[in-house]
Amino acid sequence: MEPSENKTLWVWQVAPSEVGSPATDDWTVGALCHASICLTAVLGLAGGAGLVIGPAVALGLYLAYRERSRFVAVHAFQAIAYQAAGLTGLVGGAVLT
Repeated sequence: MEPSENKTLWVWQVAPSEVGSPATDDWTVGALCHASICLTAVLGLAGGAGLVIGPAVALGLYLAYRERSRFVAVHAFQAIAYQAAGLTGLVGGAVLT
């Protein structure tokens, strides 16, 4: 890629030079994004409506931090993708049984 080319990266294609050294708050919020996966698992065992709370938390963090911190945006996007895959498998398994 030529230095003068301006290539837009997707949210998951973060160049290490763009992330740099994230602030401590960014690490904490990134961890909370992934902790929402555990929240989904716990609330999913408790009842059906709890399954949407975890992805909603990760989506809210993504929308809040997408302009401020690329690091948090990537981790929130990953958490949303993991939870969407899990929910798809759970719903698919329920339909098939």
